[in-house]
Amino acid sequence: MNSVLMIFIDGVGIGKKDYKFNPFFKNGFNTFTTLFGSLPSLDKKMLVGDNKYLFASDANLGVKGLPQSGTGQASLFCGVNVPKSTGRHFGPFPITSTVQLIKDEHLLTHYSKKNNGHCLANAYPKVFFNYLNSGKTRLGVTATCCRLNGFRFNKVSDLRQGNALTAEITNDR
Repeated sequence: MNSVLMIFIDGVGIGKKDYKFNPFFKNGFNTFTTLFGSLPSLDKKMLVGDNKYLFASDANLGVKGLPQSGTGQASLFCGVNVPKSTGRHFGPFPITSTVQLIKDEHLLTHYSKKNNGHCLANAYPKVFFNYLNSGKTRLGVTATCCRLNGFRFNKVSDLRQGNALTAEITNDR
């Protein structure tokens, strides 16, 4: 069985090779250098290394306006140009009309149906579970997919045991 680790960083652009302003160069993002031998930039928008790929995507998706997470993430994860089909960018939450698409076509949905071994690495704080228990359901695209498909949401206890990651990936907070 092949393993897939997908790290999606929302809202991070690929910029100039600028050590003063570009955080990838200014702060020395060693993970990219270790995995790909280089850092992403406008000169190197795609990096490839031993079955590993890093690439930029055009968040506008051919639609004018400020890209938003609700439509952008649904597009990336479901393989449908949601801003184009809805005529606008929307976020940070998914548009109501895309919830069924997210449930049925999200890549986590397909992967979980084909493989028994799947998980979401994110850990969620107590306030997230309080929100869910209140009956509210307005979540981001990935959390919506996971909730609709019965994925287990990791708790702070999973984080403390080393079995989950915070949104910051460093687990510092």
